Amino acid sequence: MLPRLRLRPTSPTDALDEMRISHVHEYRVVLTTIGTKDAEAVLKRCLLDREFGAEAAVGLQVIWQQRHEPIPEGKFGNWPDFARAAANRSRDRAQTCDIAEVLIAAAHTVKEEGSPNDLVRVARFVGCAVLMPHGDRAAEFDEILIGNITDGVRRELAQRMVVGGLVVPADTILSGLEAVMAEYGDRKWIRDHELPALFAWVELLPMSDRPTAFFVGLDMLGTKFDFNKWNVRNLLGSARYLEEAQRIELLRGLVTRYPSLTTLRRIDAEGDAEGGFDAGPRHPDISSGLPWPVVASSSLSIVNGLSPLTANRPQRQRCGAFLTFGLGPDGDRSFQQQP
Repeated sequence: MLPRLRLRPTSPTDALDEMRISHVHEYRVVLTTIGTKDAEAVLKRCLLDREFGAEAAVGLQVIWQQRHEPIPEGKFGNWPDFARAAANRSRDRAQTCDIAEVLIAAAHTVKEEGSPNDLVRVARFVGCAVLMPHGDRAAEFDEILIGNITDGVRRELAQRMVVGGLVVPADTILSGLEAVMAEYGDRKWIRDHELPALFAWVELLPMSDRPTAFFVGLDMLGTKFDFNKWNVRNLLGSARYLEEAQRIELLRGLVTRYPSLTTLRRIDAEGDAEGGFDAGPRHPDISSGLPWPVVASSSLSIVNGLSPLTANRPQRQRCGAFLTFGLGPDGDRSFQQQP
């Protein structure tokens, strides 16, 4: 039997508890589900509300995306979505839209108030606007990114700027990484579950104005922390969207620093990995046991096997190369999840 919905508190304590609960997220979800012009108007009117304003901004972003960039049913995207980042880089930078202009105008209004907390609200507003056509405002957004905001908000804004098609300066990304590393003090070890907060900065570097700064970020981490180098595979989500020469340089640098990444793996007919990391379920193109044709004896050979990310190589050869680096045959990390 389902519990009855309590329409009104039954005691003063219940009433006080109800008053303390914020429902701003629920309000936003309801309005974005409705998604009409009237719902959009409500969200616009609430942008300057101190409690609901940030949620209202996200609601406007979601409504715009539902109309212009709907996600195919049943598809779960990665974040940061580097495919969207590559597509948005080709967008006309002068193009803008009404919702983005409203968000940016609200950010300007809040910024004039000048308190540190207000700058966090500004960052959230422009973080929503940057995911849609927003005009040529890269310099303005860069200024907000290096402003007096919390590290978590700064990382989220940097990710959104990259996905929005902007080229974030490598020095800004490295500064964000350095700030997070400083929180660990003199500690020389790090748990695996703590790595994502650091890797979130490093994985943005290949899409920065200096892609080779990716190695600077890795070296910063390697100098301070001792961590499992296989985790580096999780940073290659943007590799397929680089120019071919940059891809080759990136992969060559990786195998130079971490030779163990070139280790050959063998998958038997049941899809089980013999040694090394778990390769996951068998891919439909893998019908019998075979050694992957990625030669592990030298760094150059692995680069030769990995560099043609878009070339017409046999599917098995491409799968073998990407499996070694933890990437799918199309250059993403969905390989182990494909049916």
